[in-house]
Amino acid sequence: MKLKSAIIVGMALIVGGCGEPASNTNLGEYTKDSRPNIQAKQIPFVLPAGEHSVYKEKKDFYEDVAPKPYSHPNKWVVYIASPGWTTGGTKIETRLSSDAASADIVKQFIIDNNLASEVKVAWLQYDRNPHDSFVESLDKVPGNFIPFFLKPHGPNVDYFIHSPASRYKATDVSMRYDMWLKPYLSFADKDGADYTTKDQYQTVNGFLDYKSSYWDNWSRHWFIVNPEGVVMDAYFSYIGNMHLYNPSAAISSLIYHLDLDPEKLITIKPTSYRFPSLYSEPYWEGIHNGFQNLLNDAL
Repeated sequence: MKLKSAIIVGMALIVGGCGEPASNTNLGEYTKDSRPNIQAKQIPFVLPAGEHSVYKEKKDFYEDVAPKPYSHPNKWVVYIASPGWTTGGTKIETRLSSDAASADIVKQFIIDNNLASEVKVAWLQYDRNPHDSFVESLDKVPGNFIPFFLKPHGPNVDYFIHSPASRYKATDVSMRYDMWLKPYLSFADKDGADYTTKDQYQTVNGFLDYKSSYWDNWSRHWFIVNPEGVVMDAYFSYIGNMHLYNPSAAISSLIYHLDLDPEKLITIKPTSYRFPSLYSEPYWEGIHNGFQNLLNDAL
């Protein structure tokens, strides 16, 4: 089937590599602390849609049941934040299949090492669902709650969360994208209602201007959140760096914070490769209809 083949291609992208190699994201052998150098501020985890965030558990992914309001459970959760419908940069099928493969690697690490009772994996879709009902209200349930390209074989996660950010202007139900991420960034300093930075690299590249291309990078981000809801580590692809962070970052954080012995773990060593994922202005119906056709052709 076409969709299943695409997910397999995504796994090949993660494990075998494809495209332009990124620096400093293949972590080598795992140690007690193999985490990438850039760490996030340890503050409470906040979803971009706040109390309007909704989710489904894995058992209900493809059932005609309403999603429920989401709140962080009393467990460790690895959040893979990925836009479901953004089409800028890399082809959406390449990006989504690679992100799905990344989530699968983390989930398999958790299963293989008997951590499933204390660590969950959540897919956080942070762009808006294209269906009209979601535009009107986050309480409505379209048939494509999970993006069509991820059906029917994924993603292999415990929760699928819809919590959209807004690119240029906050709304009653969405934080502006830059204001969602800035509090976690180690180089960002609070300045009144906004943030500034003393880092010249960030300044030159557009950090201070939320309308700049700096904030068009809507890519794969990772949040490792403890049972109390505090972000212990986070990795932001292409935000202040040139990295696409692979599953090794999340796995390394789990090893460190759960005090696991790397020599006793079953692991897989993915290699990360760069491909851009950029915000695109919504053209919902065209995307919706196109992926419905893709799904119909695959079944």
